[in-house]
Parts: sequence; C-alpha cells; structure tokens
Amino acid sequence: MNRRVALLVIDLQTAVFEDPAVPPVFDAATLLANARALVDAARSAGVPVVYVQHCGRAGDEFEEGRPGWYIYEPIAPRAGEPVVRKHQSDAFEGTQLQEVLESLSVRSLVITGAQSEHCVAATCRRAAQLSYEVILASDGHSTWASKTQTAAEIIAEQNTTLGAGFVNLRTSSRLVAELRGS
Repeated sequence: MNRRVALLVIDLQTAVFEDPAVPPVFDAATLLANARALVDAARSAGVPVVYVQHCGRAGDEFEEGRPGWYIYEPIAPRAGEPVVRKHQSDAFEGTQLQEVLESLSVRSLVITGAQSEHCVAATCRRAAQLSYEVILASDGHSTWASKTQTAAEIIAEQNTTLGAGFVNLRTSSRLVAELRGS
C-alpha cells in the first residue's frame, strides 16, 4: 500500500447484525471482529475511515431512520469520519464518495462490508474502473444465502471473481498489520 490509503466500510449497519425481521449475515461475529480490527488499525495509524450507509426503500430494513439503518454501534463512525449515503449497490453512483476520497487524496482503498455479491462487488468494480488500487479483506465481507448458494459459496465466488482482475485480496489480519505499518 504505497498510495494514500483509506478504509471503506460498506453498509455495516444494524440490520446486517441484528434485526427482528432479518437473520444476521453469515458468520456475523467474524465479520464484526474483522471489521472492528480494521477500523481500529486504520484509526491508530491515522488512515482515514470512510463509511458507506445504504438507504433502502420504504419498508426496507435499511429504510432511512429505521433501527436497522444506523451504522452498527460497535464500529460506528467517530466525529469527523465521513459517512456517504447511497441508494444503489455501487457506492460511487449518485453519491459524494468520489469527492470525499479526492478531498483526502486517497488512491488506494481497503474494503470491508456487506453484501458480498451486491454492494461490495459493485463498489470494488467501480473503484477499479476509477483507477483506485482496491484491496478487499477476503474475510471481511459477508452476505446471506440465496436460493441456489450458501453464503459461504457466494463469499468464495466473489473472492475468486474479484481477485481475478479487479482487486487484491488479503486477510484482515494481514491488512491490520499493513495498516499499522502505514
């Protein structure tokens, strides 16, 4: 990570971890532990942490203002950390994310978040198209099972697909060490 780096935390909102209407994402405890370690390492190294918050449709668990919409308290932003609200899977589409990253002189993104095959994948692809160095925490994203695949299969598939050309994959523990060395 030799270009100016930021940690991008995508959609790690309360509904991902605890919501009466939705089960938690696959292996939620590991996702939370890894995301928290990345956030703590970035903060201690002075690396900017940028949050992306999904704003769902009316009635959705991620509807703005509903309990599930808020960024999950154990990894919530601190005062001054940017929060970019989005309405699409791609965190760049129709948001101020590009401007926020430019204002921080960021050219390299470490990414953690949810949902692996939707918002994480779309944002990784767009960031790569925009010439960012994209580093995905291979064990720092999660999802729910689909009708045809388990969540573990979806995560593995996304790691394989994205790692084949869009992103660099690293474990959270390796990224924590690298962030601390920044």
